[in-house]
Amino acid sequence: MGNFEIEAFLADLAINRSCSANIQRTALNALVYLYKRFKGVDVDNLQYTPARVYRRLPVVYSCDEIVDILSHLRGVYRLQVELMYGAGMRKAELLSLRIKDIDSVSNNIIVRSGKGNKDRATMLPQRLIPALRAQIETVECLHAQDISEGYGEVFLLDALQRKYPRTTRETGWQYVSIKQYRS
Repeated sequence: MGNFEIEAFLADLAINRSCSANIQRTALNALVYLYKRFKGVDVDNLQYTPARVYRRLPVVYSCDEIVDILSHLRGVYRLQVELMYGAGMRKAELLSLRIKDIDSVSNNIIVRSGKGNKDRATMLPQRLIPALRAQIETVECLHAQDISEGYGEVFLLDALQRKYPRTTRETGWQYVSIKQYRS
């Protein structure tokens, strides 16, 4: 087998088997590795039909759909959805949001290690500030109770924990999106 057979196989993946571009690329890499490593043959200048890359449009809810969703939510769950929708936060960003990253004076939220492991600032919707303050008060009360019971530490990366050993117990480092499960 040579270039012709490899080209035919890759084209067959794209045309007859409707495989994705990633599958075709994986097959190409595996074949190039096989030929170079085990057969000692360079496989260059392959001419094959690339698989189609489909673009997916994001799902965007209408205002009425958002109002309907929010009408079914209460408490911290409603606040979480409102933050995701109003501030453009992703779920993982929301769940890792700490009290210190909310700046109600400048109406900003600092998103740490977001998509692509990058930090960014996003807007804090004005109408969410009262609910967010109430949530922060709940977290502060729960944190004070945990501290009095000998708990109340949050996870920090090793380097941060070594640099600032007492920050694991500070209120600012507590997560915003928690729910009090005690009765």
